[in-house]
Amino acid sequence: MNNNYLALEFNIIIDKLREHAVSQNAKDALSDLAPYLSEDMCVRKMAETTSAKNLLDVVGTPPLPIMDGLDEIITLADAGGMLVSEQLQSVARFAESCKRMAAYLSKGRTAEEAVALYGHSIEDLAALKAEIESCIKDNRLCDDASPGLRNIRRKKDHVESQIKEKLNHILKSRKQYLSDVYTTIRQGRHVLPVQRKFQSQFGGTVVEVSGKGSTVFMEPAAIAKSRLELTALSLEEDAEERRLNIKKGRHPLLAADSCVPLDFEMDEGTSGVIITGPNTGGKTVAVKTVGLLSLMAQCGLHIPCEEGSYIAMQDNYWCDIGDSQNISQNLSTFSGHMTNIISVLEKASRDSLVLLDELGSGTDPAEGMGIAVAVLEELRQRGCMFLVTTHYAQVKTYAQQSGGVKSARMAFDRENLRPLYKLEMGMSGESCALHIAQRLIFWSGRIMRFMAVR
Repeated sequence: MNNNYLALEFNIIIDKLREHAVSQNAKDALSDLAPYLSEDMCVRKMAETTSAKNLLDVVGTPPLPIMDGLDEIITLADAGGMLVSEQLQSVARFAESCKRMAAYLSKGRTAEEAVALYGHSIEDLAALKAEIESCIKDNRLCDDASPGLRNIRRKKDHVESQIKEKLNHILKSRKQYLSDVYTTIRQGRHVLPVQRKFQSQFGGTVVEVSGKGSTVFMEPAAIAKSRLELTALSLEEDAEERRLNIKKGRHPLLAADSCVPLDFEMDEGTSGVIITGPNTGGKTVAVKTVGLLSLMAQCGLHIPCEEGSYIAMQDNYWCDIGDSQNISQNLSTFSGHMTNIISVLEKASRDSLVLLDELGSGTDPAEGMGIAVAVLEELRQRGCMFLVTTHYAQVKTYAQQSGGVKSARMAFDRENLRPLYKLEMGMSGESCALHIAQRLIFWSGRIMRFMAVR
């Protein structure tokens, strides 16, 4: 906005208008609002404003749709990308809003307001809405998304029914111990309100105590086993929805005839993989391949891998790969990496994929190992998927001792000092630096002796 408009505080008017806009397109159009240089155009726009005000007076407030994120969804869909269930339900809600807005403007045409003619441009999206709602309910994948998911949810339904039956039986048979006859959920557990004086006779686990202390909310012992079974099934369900399994995957930017296929798996119960192995052994390429193939698939693109591969849906991808040195900002490689990693930790969610190359490198090894383990533990506790490369022994030990974390290594031919570029899951590797150095010293000695003879 130019200084003349600012001097007249036109920017404040624009800001107030933007507060009432429900889409980013509308906000952007208002930001670009400027005087019309044609009198005819000025009169027409003024007439539209008047007509819109009259419409508000006659018909009332319009049912304007919430359009947050819709532009991104449309762009992704237009590019053939894959929409997650939350995005599809946003589209369904927008379709319903369009129907209501068209009906609203139809009333305006009855009132002979010119602005109501814009209703003719609103497409009928009823069929799209019906298709989405037939596949997705309450931001949840339908049971038929996979045979495994259908089977898990069938088991969950059965266990939940068992829990309800047991609770209802206890309500009737042991109501003399209860302060009230109802069931509720506290801290994720089904509980009953038990009079405190009967706590020991009732049998079970105290989950919460009422404010006055006269009532304890207890999980009956009879349903504790079923609750554990339900928890285990929920973990299986989550793992089924977020499996990552790449069979014979190839980096799409490398020549197919020279690229060693990658087999990578993050199976049930695994949230992180730590790759170790020699320099120039292909660790970085492996990380990039997993990340790129996942991202491509989530955009609806075909990826170079074998049938039977599964790609997990992510809400975002966060990476720290390559040299992060920045001379213009006076950042060393280590400082650059740490700046990136801090940003990752601030933004990554449980549904993100985090890719970190040579975590903790570029500083004192003891400090680097400590930082690496702290970062990995934060990612593990957060529950997001992560794939990390390292040389540090302490990090390898962390992978072996921490639940949900797997080791992997890049294979190396010690005899010929040649990386094999093959990822081996479930195994820890070595940097092979000493072995390489010993072999190089051996050959350099022979070369020097050969040169001396010459």
